Amino acid sequence: MNQFTEAQVEAINSGAREILSVAGAGAGKTAVLTERIARLLHNGSSPSEFLVLTFTRKAAGEMIGRLEKLLSPWWGANTGKLLAPMSIGTFHSVAYGWVRQYASHLGYTDRITVIEPDESELLIEQVAVDLGYAKRKGLSLTWKSGVSMDKVMTVLGLIYSDGSQIADGRETNAIIAEYWSRLYQMNAIDFGQILVGAQKLLEDPSVRPMLLERYKYLFVDEMHDSSALDLTLQNEFAKTCSVFGVHDPRQTIYSWRGARPDLIPKLYPSAKTIQLRECFRCGDEIVFSANAMISHNPEGKTCDSMIGKTGRNGLVKVFNGRSADIVDRIVAQHDENGYPYGQIAVLARNHRTLRRLADLMAERGVPHYRSGCKFDVCETPSFKAVHAFLRLQVNPRDNLAFLWLSRSLALSQECYASIRAVAAEKRISHFEAATAIMVDGLGFCDGLDETDPLSDMLDAISVANVAHPDATKWWRDNCDGMSVQSALAWYSCRDIQDDVPDGDHANLLTAHAAKGLEWPCVFVVGLNEGDWPSSQSLRKGNIDEERRLCYVAMTRASECLFIHYRADSDQAADRKISQPSRFIWEAML
Repeated sequence: MNQFTEAQVEAINSGAREILSVAGAGAGKTAVLTERIARLLHNGSSPSEFLVLTFTRKAAGEMIGRLEKLLSPWWGANTGKLLAPMSIGTFHSVAYGWVRQYASHLGYTDRITVIEPDESELLIEQVAVDLGYAKRKGLSLTWKSGVSMDKVMTVLGLIYSDGSQIADGRETNAIIAEYWSRLYQMNAIDFGQILVGAQKLLEDPSVRPMLLERYKYLFVDEMHDSSALDLTLQNEFAKTCSVFGVHDPRQTIYSWRGARPDLIPKLYPSAKTIQLRECFRCGDEIVFSANAMISHNPEGKTCDSMIGKTGRNGLVKVFNGRSADIVDRIVAQHDENGYPYGQIAVLARNHRTLRRLADLMAERGVPHYRSGCKFDVCETPSFKAVHAFLRLQVNPRDNLAFLWLSRSLALSQECYASIRAVAAEKRISHFEAATAIMVDGLGFCDGLDETDPLSDMLDAISVANVAHPDATKWWRDNCDGMSVQSALAWYSCRDIQDDVPDGDHANLLTAHAAKGLEWPCVFVVGLNEGDWPSSQSLRKGNIDEERRLCYVAMTRASECLFIHYRADSDQAADRKISQPSRFIWEAML
């Protein structure tokens, strides 16, 4: 794209206070966003006046890179430093900064830590047992009739996605209230409480003005995948900021996580709407197929179709076969058609399909990378031990972190019980109690602070011989140069695209992880009824989001799109294979 279209110029230069840009796939939305921000900065606005919210940190990094390139002719070598005061990133990462900055207004200290999902369930189980809503027998847990972990987690999910207090019976509410109380005592929160904390800060008359007066401009990318709470908080800033939001109802793929695109026109009824229809990514055949398929959705009828503007015809090819046949075609695209492996992506509905393909590629010696595998090590006991040590240096009150520490140190049940008894008697944390009563102590990181370099802390942990080297290496590889506190914040706010590296390898991703990315050659695999669309969506009679997900996957391809369905089983010969997905014939009509 060498020059901006008329619609893009309007989006970049419009003086309207509220602008909603409906940007189709490959419409150059990032170019428009960064150009508009760059012109405002060039005309005298300060970077600290901008609140820029993206769906992933990778998208934020790309925007910063583009801004540096656009502004460096005027700002010179210091462009990166001058942009540093800008608040840009995912809403959770930005909001976590506010929560830590104003922690005292929420009753916390600034050494607050974020617990992991499995720790959240562990604490909820303990609360349920203590309140008499569940009984533990050995390793099993029996819940009282009408109460369950699923119900508690569902209610928590609703609270965290729309910000309201959901009434779901006395038992569930009691468990959640006690769960929050114990986290509060530990100076810890779970991931969902980050935005809830931001909401409370905006309700605090002593904090609200400081937050709202900080920003003059609000930019929101991928607004269509914002939850009700996201949108409500964004709208609070919209009361004092000019707003530029980019959304596309056809690409809403996170309604299962609370996305509410239907609220956007209600919150911004007077906003100026600018359609960006031209697709500068996909060849014409890909555009035609994607348009044809999404036209079967309600939003496909209300949004104007994409218009191909690449000048390329593009290729759309449907084929069937086993997983080995997919690998064969990938190799052919590399060997016969000259595509570097780094320009090829395989998008699937689930990780199970990707793991099977990764195993076959490994056997064939095909360079590949399965997105998400970087975080596989994070489920190991050694990693959890290192993570616990780091959290305890920041927040000694984090009893859930100490639980992992106790397992790493192989503390006996009797020893752990003694520690808990001392903690209860003296009203201190388990870590503080253990440090006080254990002969050797646990203060091997004494003298180090959470603001010190992470590498120093990892050195101390390694000297203490309490963790396997693979775990400390992971932190060094991914958080080199950060302080301990920054590294923990980075890990706590990790997102689906933090493991999509560049390189000369075939890229294996779920369709959700591919959001916002693109490759010349894309394989969308496993399009069979019951897999894509999923069996759950078929049972509920709602496949619109499955179709949108397929639309997103298809429009990641710029030159070649291969659509695959299974004709027979990859595993058992007697396994029944469902018919090809309806999405295939919809796209081909």
